[in-house]
Amino acid sequence: MELRVVFYYEGMDKDTFFERALKKGMEAELTKFYNEYAEKSNEVIEKWNNEFNELNPTYFEDNKGKDIWDLIDYNDFIRNKEKQLIKELKFNERAKLMNFDIGEELNLFGSLKLDPSKKIQFFLKEA
Repeated sequence: MELRVVFYYEGMDKDTFFERALKKGMEAELTKFYNEYAEKSNEVIEKWNNEFNELNPTYFEDNKGKDIWDLIDYNDFIRNKEKQLIKELKFNERAKLMNFDIGEELNLFGSLKLDPSKKIQFFLKEA
């Protein structure tokens, strides 16, 4: 299966030269920080899962058969750990254009520092 990256924007619906250039800059910064974020979170996800299991030993058994997105307590736990990771890696201090956060679907997204209503995220889609 071949995948491609699809960027999604919020608050950026004008097709001006400035906005197209801003999107390219945001795409580059998101991609750069995402690569670091993915590498670091992959290193600690097993630790986080073990920590969650220690705190909630019967959670997955009690929620057997539920879709991963319906595991609210687990997703909140992981989202908080990922937000903490972003702070530890000082993404928002190091990034030039954007502040970063974790969305509801546990995805990294960026919002423009000068106008937080302008946001970017990406997903992988089948090509």
